[in-house]
Amino acid sequence: MIIMPEEREQNMEKTELIKKCFNEYTGENIEVLRELYDDRIHFQDPLTDIKGMEELIRYYRHAYSKVKQIRFDFHEFHVAGQTVTGEWNMTLSVSGLNGGKPYTVHGVSVLTFSEESGKIIKHRDYLDIGSMVYEQVPVFGSAVRAIKSRLH
Repeated sequence: MIIMPEEREQNMEKTELIKKCFNEYTGENIEVLRELYDDRIHFQDPLTDIKGMEELIRYYRHAYSKVKQIRFDFHEFHVAGQTVTGEWNMTLSVSGLNGGKPYTVHGVSVLTFSEESGKIIKHRDYLDIGSMVYEQVPVFGSAVRAIKSRLH
């Protein structure tokens, strides 16, 4: 398949926008969300399934309310038409999890851009919610890790 220069440039713009917005959002600066997402956004992750910008803003504000620090390191992107798949490591520290110390979770985001608005209209995250939340809770985390080790 031949990728034309303008298509390559559009793909770079999309991936750079994703990196920028994922790493700039703090829980309060909703203009970052409005820059990235279409008002009709459909967002899914292991914990939620929401539709619309206002629900997304509420979800992110709540999710970030205990986050002390967060950083996304993207490994690679795959672009197919309007869909961008990005593989990442999220390093975060959260009050009440892992003693507030930073830890890393691996995940993948599948992001579909609207041809009309040029913004993300569908966002689906795939990650191990056990390693993100459950393993970070004292006692409970030990039990989850023990169960996982028995399955391997």
